[in-house]
Amino acid sequence: MARRTRKSSFVMPAAPQRRSTYAQRTGQDQRAAQILYKAANEKPVTHETVDGQMVRDWTPSEKKSMCNAKDVAAALQGHLAWDIEDLLENIPASGAKLALCQGWIAQTTGKPYFVVTQKGAYELALPKTSKFHGCAIAFAKNGKLPSFAQADKMVANAVAGISYYPEAE
Repeated sequence: MARRTRKSSFVMPAAPQRRSTYAQRTGQDQRAAQILYKAANEKPVTHETVDGQMVRDWTPSEKKSMCNAKDVAAALQGHLAWDIEDLLENIPASGAKLALCQGWIAQTTGKPYFVVTQKGAYELALPKTSKFHGCAIAFAKNGKLPSFAQADKMVANAVAGISYYPEAE
Protein backbone atom coordinates (compact mmCIF):
# COMPACT_ATOMS: atom_id res chain seq x y z
CA MET A 1 0.00 0.00 0.00
CA ALA A 2 1.18 3.34 -0.97
CA ARG A 3 1.10 6.03 1.57
CA ARG A 4 -0.89 9.07 0.80
CA THR A 5 0.75 12.38 1.53
CA ARG A 6 -1.36 15.25 2.61
CA LYS A 7 -0.82 18.72 1.36
CA SER A 8 0.04 21.03 4.25
CA SER A 9 -2.38 23.81 5.05
CA PHE A 10 0.46 25.99 6.30
CA VAL A 11 1.28 28.63 3.74
CA MET A 12 4.03 31.18 4.07
CA PRO A 13 2.68 34.69 3.59
CA ALA A 14 4.24 37.14 1.23
CA ALA A 15 7.23 39.14 2.43
CA PRO A 16 6.37 40.70 5.79
CA GLN A 17 5.60 44.42 5.79
CA ARG A 18 8.38 46.61 6.97
CA ARG A 19 7.69 48.11 10.37
CA SER A 20 7.38 51.88 10.39
CA THR A 21 10.11 53.79 12.15
CA TYR A 22 9.65 55.54 15.47
CA ALA A 23 9.84 58.93 13.79
CA GLN A 24 7.02 57.98 11.41
CA ARG A 25 4.81 56.58 14.18
CA THR A 26 5.26 59.65 16.43
CA GLY A 27 5.16 62.26 13.67
CA GLN A 28 8.70 63.51 14.24
CA ASP A 29 9.40 63.67 10.54
CA GLN A 30 6.46 65.95 9.77
CA ARG A 31 6.86 69.64 8.99
CA ALA A 32 5.31 70.95 12.20
CA ALA A 33 7.65 68.87 14.34
CA GLN A 34 10.66 70.07 12.38
CA ILE A 35 9.63 73.72 12.85
CA LEU A 36 9.17 73.22 16.60
CA TYR A 37 12.54 71.48 16.86
CA LYS A 38 14.29 74.37 15.10
CA ALA A 39 12.54 76.96 17.26
CA ALA A 40 13.57 75.20 20.46
CA ASN A 41 17.11 74.19 19.55
CA GLU A 42 18.53 76.76 17.15
CA LYS A 43 19.64 80.06 18.60
CA PRO A 44 19.60 83.28 16.57
CA VAL A 45 22.92 84.42 15.13
CA THR A 46 24.44 87.37 16.97
CA HIS A 47 27.72 89.24 16.88
CA GLU A 48 29.46 91.62 19.25
CA THR A 49 30.17 95.18 18.21
CA VAL A 50 33.26 97.21 18.97
CA ASP A 51 31.60 98.81 22.00
CA GLY A 52 30.65 95.41 23.42
CA GLN A 53 26.96 95.27 22.49
CA MET A 54 25.42 92.03 21.24
CA VAL A 55 23.53 92.59 18.02
CA ARG A 56 21.24 90.06 16.39
CA ASP A 57 21.74 89.31 12.71
CA TRP A 58 18.23 89.24 11.27
CA THR A 59 17.73 87.00 8.26
CA PRO A 60 16.09 88.58 5.20
CA SER A 61 12.88 86.64 5.83
CA GLU A 62 12.80 87.82 9.47
CA LYS A 63 13.33 91.43 8.40
CA LYS A 64 10.38 91.22 6.01
CA SER A 65 8.12 89.36 8.43
CA MET A 66 5.50 91.27 10.35
CA CYS A 67 5.89 91.59 14.08
CA ASN A 68 2.85 91.11 16.31
CA ALA A 69 1.86 92.76 19.59
CA LYS A 70 3.16 89.87 21.73
CA ASP A 71 6.66 90.21 20.27
CA VAL A 72 6.65 93.97 20.83
CA ALA A 73 5.35 93.56 24.40
CA ALA A 74 8.08 91.02 25.20
CA ALA A 75 10.73 93.42 23.88
CA LEU A 76 9.37 96.46 25.74
CA GLN A 77 8.69 94.74 29.04
CA GLY A 78 10.37 96.07 32.16
CA HIS A 79 12.66 98.79 30.81
CA LEU A 80 12.61 102.55 31.29
CA ALA A 81 13.99 103.62 27.89
CA TRP A 82 15.46 101.98 24.81
CA ASP A 83 18.12 102.88 22.38
CA ILE A 84 17.32 101.83 18.80
CA GLU A 85 20.05 99.17 19.01
CA ASP A 86 18.35 97.62 22.05
CA LEU A 87 15.03 97.48 20.23
CA LEU A 88 16.59 95.92 17.15
CA GLU A 89 18.16 93.16 19.25
CA ASN A 90 14.72 91.86 20.15
CA ILE A 91 12.41 92.86 17.31
CA PRO A 92 13.05 93.58 13.63
CA ALA A 93 12.67 97.09 12.20
CA SER A 94 9.08 96.28 11.23
CA GLY A 95 8.26 95.76 14.92
CA ALA A 96 9.71 99.14 15.85
CA LYS A 97 7.66 100.76 13.09
CA LEU A 98 4.53 98.99 14.31
CA ALA A 99 5.11 100.21 17.87
CA LEU A 100 5.63 103.78 16.64
CA CYS A 101 2.54 103.77 14.40
CA GLN A 102 0.32 102.28 17.10
CA GLY A 103 1.55 104.89 19.59
CA TRP A 104 3.03 102.29 21.95
CA ILE A 105 6.44 103.99 21.99
CA ALA A 106 7.52 107.57 21.40
CA GLN A 107 10.91 109.07 20.70
CA THR A 108 12.12 111.49 23.34
CA THR A 109 12.73 115.03 22.19
CA GLY A 110 16.36 115.82 21.56
CA LYS A 111 17.58 112.34 22.54
CA PRO A 112 17.83 109.11 20.55
CA TYR A 113 15.82 107.13 23.08
CA PHE A 114 12.37 105.57 22.86
CA VAL A 115 10.01 105.40 25.84
CA VAL A 116 6.73 103.53 26.33
CA THR A 117 3.59 105.63 26.25
CA GLN A 118 0.64 105.21 28.59
CA LYS A 119 -1.34 103.80 25.67
CA GLY A 120 1.35 101.21 25.01
CA ALA A 121 1.50 100.20 28.66
CA TYR A 122 -2.28 99.74 28.76
CA GLU A 123 -2.74 97.94 25.41
CA LEU A 124 0.28 95.65 25.84
CA ALA A 125 -0.39 95.04 29.57
CA LEU A 126 3.17 95.95 30.55
CA PRO A 127 4.30 95.81 34.20
CA LYS A 128 4.44 99.09 36.06
CA THR A 129 7.85 98.46 37.69
CA SER A 130 11.30 98.15 36.20
CA LYS A 131 12.68 94.65 35.76
CA PHE A 132 16.18 95.74 36.80
CA HIS A 133 15.72 98.54 39.31
CA GLY A 134 12.37 97.69 40.89
CA CYS A 135 11.30 101.33 40.65
CA ALA A 136 8.03 102.50 39.14
CA ILE A 137 8.12 103.31 35.43
CA ALA A 138 6.78 106.73 34.48
CA PHE A 139 5.18 106.10 31.12
CA ALA A 140 5.18 108.96 28.61
CA LYS A 141 1.95 110.76 27.88
CA ASN A 142 0.22 109.89 24.66
CA GLY A 143 1.17 112.30 21.93
CA LYS A 144 0.48 112.77 18.26
CA LEU A 145 0.86 109.48 16.39
CA PRO A 146 3.26 109.47 13.46
CA SER A 147 2.08 108.22 10.09
CA PHE A 148 3.64 105.06 8.70
CA ALA A 149 5.88 107.12 6.42
CA GLN A 150 7.07 109.22 9.37
CA ALA A 151 7.69 106.11 11.48
CA ASP A 152 9.54 104.50 8.58
CA LYS A 153 11.71 107.61 8.26
CA MET A 154 12.38 107.74 12.04
CA VAL A 155 13.49 104.11 12.16
CA ALA A 156 15.48 104.45 8.93
CA ASN A 157 17.29 107.52 10.31
CA ALA A 158 18.03 105.71 13.55
CA VAL A 159 19.24 102.61 11.69
CA ALA A 160 21.40 104.73 9.38
CA GLY A 161 23.33 105.95 12.43
CA ILE A 162 24.28 102.39 13.31
CA SER A 163 27.32 101.40 11.31
CA TYR A 164 27.02 97.67 11.94
CA TYR A 165 23.36 97.26 10.93
CA PRO A 166 23.15 95.72 7.42
CA GLU A 167 20.44 98.06 6.10
CA ALA A 168 22.60 101.12 6.85
CA GLU A 169 25.04 100.22 4.07
